[in-house]
Amino acid sequence: MVPPRKMVSKITHALHAHDFVHTKIVPKELVAACVSGIVCAIPWKMLHLNERRKVEEFYSRLEAGEITVIPDE
Repeated sequence: MVPPRKMVSKITHALHAHDFVHTKIVPKELVAACVSGIVCAIPWKMLHLNERRKVEEFYSRLEAGEITVIPDE
C-alpha cells in the first residue's frame, strides 16, 4: 500500500527540517561550550597564579632571611 502523495511530502519535509535544526544547533552548542569553558578557566587560572605567587614570595623572603619559621623563645 502506497501512502498518499501529501503524506510523503510531509514526511520528507519533516526529515529535511530535522536535519536543518540539528545543523544549526551543533555549532551553537560548540560555541557555547567554548565560551563557558573560557569564562570558567580564567578565574580558576588567576586563583592558581595568585597562590603560586604567594608561595614563591614566601620562600624568597625565607631565603633572604627576612622571615623565619622558627618561633621566638
